[in-house]
Amino acid sequence: MASWLSVAMLGALIGLMMYLERRSVERNRGKKIGVDGWLLLLVIILFAQSVLGLAGTLIYIAVYSMLGKMTAQIAAEQLIEIFMCGFGFVAAVLLTRCKKNAPLVSKWFFVVSIVWNAMLVFASRGAAEGGLLAMVYGIMIATAVFWLLYLFFSKRVKNTYAGGKRVPIPLSSIVYVVLFVFLAGMINLLTIFFMMYRLVSAGA
Repeated sequence: MASWLSVAMLGALIGLMMYLERRSVERNRGKKIGVDGWLLLLVIILFAQSVLGLAGTLIYIAVYSMLGKMTAQIAAEQLIEIFMCGFGFVAAVLLTRCKKNAPLVSKWFFVVSIVWNAMLVFASRGAAEGGLLAMVYGIMIATAVFWLLYLFFSKRVKNTYAGGKRVPIPLSSIVYVVLFVFLAGMINLLTIFFMMYRLVSAGA
């Protein structure tokens, strides 16, 4: 069920991005420029991950502290997670404001993200839920690699940040992408909830 749902979400995402890219090119007289299409998706994902990730990390810290299970290793991991949330937020702001250094900062964010998640994969070996964690971190690494390649080879990225001039973001595109990211996020949260519920039930 989850695999078919993931395929459906991926198909819907690709269809939406193709539509936004085509409409953006028509609006800008055949030129790929401005924060729209895949670039807009990247910006909104960075904002969403930063805000939601920070909230989740703070809740995680609070719960573990109340249960008396906070260790030095867990505390260090959560501090790095907070740093990554801030790093991603800064990258999103720079991309939105069309700053010249935005692509470079974003590339470094994804490089650090790949290294950090690879370290988490290694650290999760031997844990009871190690297989599930390794899969989650592996998906995050693959996602980071995808966006890193996009930042290197996208014509839209090169055209948008070459001159450092801010290009207005179409409101309708923002609405489409925000709605999609919200729905996808809700589905992912529900999936994670049920997976964690099954893990807890199995260990009970």
